[in-house]
Amino acid sequence: MSLLAPSHDLQPLILIGVPLAFVAAALATLAQEVAERSGLAVADQSISLALSHLRTEPGDKVVAFLTGFGDAYVIIASSAAVTCWLLLRRQWHLALGVVLSIAIASGLATLLKAGLAIPRPQALYEGAQVFGFPSGHATGAATLMGLLTWFAWFGLPQPWRRVMPMAFAAVVGIIAASRLYLSAHWPSDVVGGMLLGTGLTLCFALAFRRVDLRKARPGMAIALALFVFLGFGAWHSWRALPQAVAMYTPPPTPVQVISRDAWLTADWQTLPVRRTDLVGETEEPFSLQWTGTSTAFEAAASTAGWVRADGLTLQTLPRYLDPAAQPRRCR
Repeated sequence: MSLLAPSHDLQPLILIGVPLAFVAAALATLAQEVAERSGLAVADQSISLALSHLRTEPGDKVVAFLTGFGDAYVIIASSAAVTCWLLLRRQWHLALGVVLSIAIASGLATLLKAGLAIPRPQALYEGAQVFGFPSGHATGAATLMGLLTWFAWFGLPQPWRRVMPMAFAAVVGIIAASRLYLSAHWPSDVVGGMLLGTGLTLCFALAFRRVDLRKARPGMAIALALFVFLGFGAWHSWRALPQAVAMYTPPPTPVQVISRDAWLTADWQTLPVRRTDLVGETEEPFSLQWTGTSTAFEAAASTAGWVRADGLTLQTLPRYLDPAAQPRRCR
């Protein structure tokens, strides 16, 4: 750091500016991939489908309660608590910075939603909120918890300056995971929201890098924010839980039923032959399953023209490693 920035005034610019540049580049790249909806869209669908199979009725209620902590009402109320405390401490610029950070986070998220127009996994809202990228819950939570992390890191003594940021990161992770579990967002939506919130936090830190936080008493600001976040958030989530559970109820999944006779004649050929990975590329074929004894299977396979492969020994190993070797089977 002394070599890169001999002046102490330049060191914060590097420590904050370099991560900010990486976050901005990552967000721009992700937004471009999302707009193109190529391999990333297939990965989103695959991950979202896999998560949907993990859902249970009790789990839906718990996660619907947790996701309420990321609602705009809770984020705004918690930010207002911090702002009021800063105003009481006559920290006008810091109070304005908190308000602008939350407002810009909401505004940018809404503009990106309307501009990119990426549909959610399932329709949940109206207006611009019908679109998914970036996640408003992830953006708001990452911005609020990022600001509290800044207050803790620069205003609290050890070990709080290390413990609190980890706790705030866990809160953001829980809210982000809840959006994926409930199929309210694609994974790329959640990642985009967290990147946007992190970028705004770094902008805030860059703007107020020279502020002396002793007059602001950041410990009290954090305590008030957490009190409102946990108290008001729990009340809001509990009050809205029935409506949330109904809204996030997944649509019924169609089940394809094939009779035994239809399966044995031709319908087995309608199933995909090969697997498709997370980015949409065709990979190895699906494995066959046999219900019965190995002797019966060997007899049926032999009738169809298959032969038993050579065992893996020191003598047969070169044949397995030879790309030009022909397999010893008829089919």
